[in-house]
Amino acid sequence: MTKVIVDDEILDTYKAGFKSDSAGHTGGPKLAYMILGMSSDFRRITLLKTVARDQNPSYDDFVNEFLPKEPRWAVYFFEFEKEDGGGKREKICYFSWWVPGVAMCDLRKADSNAGHPTMLRLS
Repeated sequence: MTKVIVDDEILDTYKAGFKSDSAGHTGGPKLAYMILGMSSDFRRITLLKTVARDQNPSYDDFVNEFLPKEPRWAVYFFEFEKEDGGGKREKICYFSWWVPGVAMCDLRKADSNAGHPTMLRLS
């Protein structure tokens, strides 16, 4: 059984873009989101795109990254205000986008062989 390889660039980008650095960076993550995809041979998970927070992307911009016929994984920095006046909250969310009927057998096999690439390697 062939293992799916998660490119090292993904972990490096995740650490640099979503984790505070040791110098005491207090402005939160630098990235609004990052999009990952499967290589055409189903052997690698690759970094497709990063979007910086200072670009002020909307949630619709993020959702439009998920194409109708291509599976994707993503990491998204979610900021919100609690309705009860509880203040500002921040969460890092992980997304997995599967497309029914599009090479699903190969993709499911690839995902299970990778041990769900974004969740295990990034958390």
